[in-house]
Amino acid sequence: MKSNLTLIKPNGPREVTMTIPWVGPTLNSLWSGKHWSFRKQVADSGHKAVITAKNGVEPFYEPVELEFRFHIKGRRFDCSNMAVTIKAIEDGLVLCGIIPNDGPNDVRKITIYAPEKSKTQSYTIVKIKEYSSETPKFLEEKYTGKAVIPY
Repeated sequence: MKSNLTLIKPNGPREVTMTIPWVGPTLNSLWSGKHWSFRKQVADSGHKAVITAKNGVEPFYEPVELEFRFHIKGRRFDCSNMAVTIKAIEDGLVLCGIIPNDGPNDVRKITIYAPEKSKTQSYTIVKIKEYSSETPKFLEEKYTGKAVIPY
């Protein structure tokens, strides 16, 4: 696995990429009636994995966007099944002081990529980036009345 890397772009937003040595259970497994203590155990292990991977990452003070890439040893699942892992890692980022909160004012965007196969172990790569307030092209219609279709 790669170590954590902090990138500071001269004329752009700050980015940090963290490798978290953990992937939680699927959302389907939690829907199957697991006891609350199991959910707490999952959250605690996700938080500990983030704290372990922190390695001196400096806090973000501006709103961020998060990007999640999963590497799974074993069966891969669809993107939405990774919600448990995403939430536990997001909460871990707050607990260890990398982001101030996980509410909509602090985490403005989340991107989830389909899990990829891993030959060695399961892990999650999280990119934390200062949120750019530029309006995406497909939202221009809302603000200008001109339809811009991205495809």
